[in-house]
Amino acid sequence: SFKRHLRNSERRCERENEEGSKKAAKTAGLPQATNEKAITQRAHRLSSMEIGVLKKERGKVEKAMDVGIHDADQGSLPEDEAKAKLGTVRQTAQELHQQFDKGELDRIDEAQEIIDEVESTVCKTQRKSAFQRFKDVFRKSKDALSAGIKMTAPNLGIRGVGMSAAGFGGGLEEVVDFRNREIAQFRWGAGFFGASVGGMGMGGYAGVGWKGYKENWTLQEAQVTGLWTSKGLTPSIFGINAGLSVTFGTDADNSVPGPWVPEPHGMSSVLLGWSAGASITQAAVPISVDFGASYCWYLNSECFDSLGEFIKYLWLPLCKDCQGASERAIVSALRFGIHAPSFPIISEMAFSVIAALYDRSVRETD
Repeated sequence: SFKRHLRNSERRCERENEEGSKKAAKTAGLPQATNEKAITQRAHRLSSMEIGVLKKERGKVEKAMDVGIHDADQGSLPEDEAKAKLGTVRQTAQELHQQFDKGELDRIDEAQEIIDEVESTVCKTQRKSAFQRFKDVFRKSKDALSAGIKMTAPNLGIRGVGMSAAGFGGGLEEVVDFRNREIAQFRWGAGFFGASVGGMGMGGYAGVGWKGYKENWTLQEAQVTGLWTSKGLTPSIFGINAGLSVTFGTDADNSVPGPWVPEPHGMSSVLLGWSAGASITQAAVPISVDFGASYCWYLNSECFDSLGEFIKYLWLPLCKDCQGASERAIVSALRFGIHAPSFPIISEMAFSVIAALYDRSVRETD
């Protein structure tokens, strides 16, 4: 059916994002092996590198992002041209919907051909933007760390996957504390309002954050409530979107009844994400701004004594200290589900370099 075709288009865009990240990582020479022995050796090598060698590894991460941008650029369109083409497609969609209302299905094959023609372009355009933004965040992070500027250096790495529908959302998130060498997983729920409230979708994201005055708190204590603003450019094909979002988050105080109060000196974050979904409002207004509040439920966390072990489990989506096969399987599945859609390999390598730079440039000066 036509609706099934649209859902398949959405899934295809998701796969392209994941495969594009892996391909870019391989082309740039980032490590590909995923077995525990290879990851252990990789972690030992990264944790023992001096600053000069770390800069070369940092260059590989940036090269991978450049490759991702270049590959996505092959087949993407300049902004003006993309808007014009999507405008033509949107007009066709409106005409098609009118025919659906009358029970006329003569143009459905033509509509599917238009989707096939345009959908890959849209996916590549948003993936190119995602890599560009992620590269910018990574570059600013490593510049602050290389300079040893503790106040601006991020001490959190964040990645996750989420779904939203009709003003509500939920998902899974992994937070990495570079200062305290802790990795924790959370389940989150959110309520929001804005241009995306009339749609539904899912996507992955990654980014960095700062703990503020909570830098000595455990992640279970620190990561509870938050307020956020998400800004996205979401081109739409027949109401099916494949877009980029930038989310700015800040801590919130929910200790007293009533509206949550922002805590600007607490935790904060900048997250880059891709999304695919169906939206009524964004079919007409492709630029979205949303405001929301999130609550996190703690699931699991582990701390690591050495930098090498810490980096190992940034890559290895397993549970180090789980008791019993059942608990280990659940946490491992949870971590794999978070890692797969959030810039795979590239985010692992970026977080590894940040962790090593943090140890060399910030931790040693504390």
